[in-house]
Parts: sequence; structure tokens; C-alpha cells
Amino acid sequence: MSGIYNKYINYCKEKSKEGVIPDLVKFGIENNIKPGHKFLDFKIDDNTTGIVYYAPAGNYPESPEVVICGVATSVKAKNYMENNTRDVTEEREIRKVCEKSVYIEQMATNLSLLLGILLKNYPPAAKIKFKNKNTGKYFINDLYSDSFYEQIFGTPGEIVEIPSSIQFTQCLPCLAEINKNGHEKTISSKPSRNWNIAIKQDLIKRDLAEGFLNSLLTTFFKKEYPKVLIFLGSSGNTGIGKVIKIIYRNIRGKSVEDRKIEKAGTLWKVNFKINGVKKLICCVHHPANTPFIYNNYTGGDRSLFYSYYENKGWKFEPNKYANVEKEKMEEYKEFYQSLQYDISSIL
Repeated sequence: MSGIYNKYINYCKEKSKEGVIPDLVKFGIENNIKPGHKFLDFKIDDNTTGIVYYAPAGNYPESPEVVICGVATSVKAKNYMENNTRDVTEEREIRKVCEKSVYIEQMATNLSLLLGILLKNYPPAAKIKFKNKNTGKYFINDLYSDSFYEQIFGTPGEIVEIPSSIQFTQCLPCLAEINKNGHEKTISSKPSRNWNIAIKQDLIKRDLAEGFLNSLLTTFFKKEYPKVLIFLGSSGNTGIGKVIKIIYRNIRGKSVEDRKIEKAGTLWKVNFKINGVKKLICCVHHPANTPFIYNNYTGGDRSLFYSYYENKGWKFEPNKYANVEKEKMEEYKEFYQSLQYDISSIL
């Protein structure tokens, strides 16, 4: 086992004891490693190997109120960080690169559309700035401007500014890459296949149990902040499904009050209180691969979020989108409307 990887695990365990979310950029600077540094290789079978990199995509504020969390850093994000920090020594610049890398291209635009809905009544969210191919730089609150939504659906972008009350991160910020017969894939890029391979490995089990995710959840249940955890990916995603099992264990093992669990298909949210403080954990459709939620309308079919922005709110009747039936679209509308209300009542 790599010495620097063990240092990463131990760093996360120390932060768990302190009730603090690990600052992985600071960890890299203290240990003189740059994003893209290879922690270790591990064998899966005769044709498949895995690689774990130091790939801290995202921002690392001290006490965020809201955390948006994906499964694992993508290969594209890892390469972006590696290429853009190679000759950089200043901490501020390294942080900026990690922040910009976390969600890019179409996923950045889709994530902005999601947060424009879920954090609509949360003032700091208006400071999230993203750069869109068609529009240049805009803040999330500009999504509600007349016809602006029409210009950004289906176009790539990048997150370029995140307020300190919001954190963008990953369950596995140290990228685990699956190499099968020479083809590189992150475990989150083909979750049904690669997670089934990777999740069985002791190394990945250890990271989920003792690494960054464990520190994040420990802090969430131990301290007042963060108050809201938003996981990107439905419970049908093998990776997020594993995370939800870990969350359930945390909830059962803690003294929580007024627990209320709600589901809509493979979506899931739980409201509860700890020492009188209202908290919420949820999983939502992933911004990368659910067109009936995020895409612009085509052939008369309007995605759920397109309809939301088009009508400037929830006063619309969703219709069938491609193979997704009207009843299912109505169920998702109710879920997101309820989730928007829940988050607004907490923050």
C-alpha cells in the first residue's frame, strides 16, 4: 500500500475525529504533491487494473451549508487539473483550477439549472457564476431572466466561481481509474459495469469507509454545518446506491429526530433533526445522463427543468418525454417541487 495514500486516509480519519471536512488541496500542498499524482495501482483481474490518483476536484470551504457531491472525479477533470497545475506553485491558483475542474461542459450547465431550482431562495447561491458557450459569464440568478434559459439548454459551460457557503466535491475525490484492455474509464463513467468491479476491491471499500466520504458524513452528523447534502445520481446508480447504504447506517447509528424519508422512483430524500437543527440528505438525477430532466425540448417534448424555467415556476402540467411516461414526469415534478421547499425551509 502506497505511503502517500495511507497518509491521505489518515488525514481524513484525523479530520473525522475533529468533525471537519478534509481540505484536500491543503493536504496536497503539505505533502508536496500536485493533482494527477498517482497514489497506487491495484490489480482487479488478469485483464483489468485500477489506478488511484490524487484528484481533488472541487472547492474546500471551511464550513459550507450546502454540499453537492458526485461519485468520483472524472478522467477529464483529473487531466484538466494535472495539465493546469503542472507549473503552478501558488495555493490560490491551485485551488482555482480544482474548483473549475469539478463539473465542466454540458454537466456544468445542467448542474447550474438544477441549483437554480433547488437553491432558488438561498441568497448565496446567486453568487455561483458559470461560463456558458452561448452567453459568456452569468450568475445562477440570471437563469430567471427573460429567454435566458432558452440560450443555455444543451450547451457546454463551466463553473467559474463558487461562494464559500457551498461546496462542490466527490465521494471519491481520489480518482479510481479502471483500465481494461488498455481502455481508461473512471469508475463513475460506466457505473453499472465499473462500480461492480471496483466496489469489490478492498482499497475502494476502505476509501468509502475511512476516506473523504466518511469525514464528510461524520461532520454532517456531528456539527451544525453542513445542513444539506445533495448527491448527484439516483439510487439506481451502483455507486450512489452504495453511498446511500452508508448514509442509512449513519442515520440509524445517530440520535436523529423527526426522520422523514420520501422516494420518487430511484430518487430519495430524508429530512431529520440533530439536536434541534434541521438537516436534509437527497439524491437527484445526475446532470450527465438524464435528458428528460435537463435537456431542451425537441419535437415538442419539454424536459422537466425546461418547463420549469419556461413557466417561471411549477405551474405547468408535465407531458410525456420520449419513452418517459407522463405519470413518471408528474412524480418527478412533485419530488423536485417538494425538495425545493424542504431546502428553502432549512437554509
